[in-house]
Amino acid sequence: MAVATPLPDTRTEVFPPRAPNEPVKLRVRRWLHRPMVEFAIMALTLISVTLAVVEIDRELKDHVRLWVQWVGDGITLLFIVELALRGWSYHRFGKFMRKYWLDLLACLAIGPWPPAWGAVRILRLVRLVRIMRVGALVRRRYMQGAGGEFATIFALAVMVLVLAGSLLFVIEGDNGGGFKRLGDSLWWSVFSMVSGEPSGGIPQTTTGRGIALVLTLSGLCIFAVITGAAAALMTQRLKSLEVYAMDLDELEGHIIICGWDRRAPLVIEELQHSSDERDRPIVIVAELETLPELNWKIVDREKVYLVTGDCTSAENLEKAGIRRAAKAIIMSDKRASRTDQDRDARTILAALTIEKLNRNIYTCAELLNREHEAHLRMAGVEDVVCVSEYGATLISSMAIHSGISNIIGELLSVQYGNEFFKLDVPAGMEGKRFSDVVGEVTARHGAIPIAVERPAAGPRKREMTLNPEPGYSLQKGDRLIVISRTRPEIGS
Repeated sequence: MAVATPLPDTRTEVFPPRAPNEPVKLRVRRWLHRPMVEFAIMALTLISVTLAVVEIDRELKDHVRLWVQWVGDGITLLFIVELALRGWSYHRFGKFMRKYWLDLLACLAIGPWPPAWGAVRILRLVRLVRIMRVGALVRRRYMQGAGGEFATIFALAVMVLVLAGSLLFVIEGDNGGGFKRLGDSLWWSVFSMVSGEPSGGIPQTTTGRGIALVLTLSGLCIFAVITGAAAALMTQRLKSLEVYAMDLDELEGHIIICGWDRRAPLVIEELQHSSDERDRPIVIVAELETLPELNWKIVDREKVYLVTGDCTSAENLEKAGIRRAAKAIIMSDKRASRTDQDRDARTILAALTIEKLNRNIYTCAELLNREHEAHLRMAGVEDVVCVSEYGATLISSMAIHSGISNIIGELLSVQYGNEFFKLDVPAGMEGKRFSDVVGEVTARHGAIPIAVERPAAGPRKREMTLNPEPGYSLQKGDRLIVISRTRPEIGS
């Protein structure tokens, strides 16, 4: 008896179960990069920096200062353990030193230092550099790049403000100039960064003035970055913001265009110029960031919608309302660097998905190779277009019958001149010969019947007969294909 082998679990995990023989260093590295551990380190960083700032306040009571020092030293011990684990588990110790040397320097600020070296404890402020990682983590894990750059910029601004304000208080506190209190120094840093110039008091020492200069220049750079990021974000949002007459969920009986290339704008123009289709909304499903540039003078913007994404995805087609759509046009996307076989394969996949979701939809698909037509027919696609073949046939016809290109161009376009119309045969014409109907319709309506469409075996199947023989009789359910400038009312 054959034993069924269970399929492997393909679900992806951020931290998959470790193998029994997994190296200890690898397990330590994975543990250090867990989201909970990373955010715990970020929280300890913020607490450590806050305590360092509070500790330098001269107005702090001695017993409170001692308690702050103990807590700060305890957090520093945790950082020493964390950095020791990182250094031990790193592949290359030199790379670890280049990345974490500032954190190692901050670990020197532990324990009681002699009064002359008490300022060493201010090194804990160097941990502010780790705040930058907070912005990166928030952007990567939660914002996915959409405006997440502001989190990084905010973290950078906070780092510069706290570091500059604290250093100015330590250096300039005994020299007057508005830096005697820690809060005043921090506020001075905020206003100087916002205004772009020293606000209020001026540092008296050379070191203090250098810090003020760096703070001012940092403020100019940070706000320039904020302005540029905000402008880029607003431009992107405004491009993607479209006001439609109806939401996608309200559409019904609309046309869906799958894929996009340089010919697609002409397809939309032709559809909106057709008397039969001009009132139908058009939904584009393609890998486009914004609604493509169209000639809005002749195209109704309110009836053109965009669903960004792969047209072979059932989820994207559902967003486009495929179950309520009347027609679907699948275009061969020539923009991507794919082979013709790959493009036809995507067309077939999109057609199979569309027909699976909506069996009653009319589908027209473009192929690059006629050999793949059988797949589309089996899927239920009504019409298959092979543009390359039609182009070759048209060129040969031009060579045989010079000047016929103008006639073909006029018939294929609905924007000017004559065009094709499909009309239901009225009851009064049932049983009549096609040759008699041609004369009647031409004399009364100025239209020329050229073909008959008749229901065939199978659901939604119809056969087309071009220029039927004189004895061909019309039946109930037939449709006439006529050439005319406007739609004739042959039933009247």
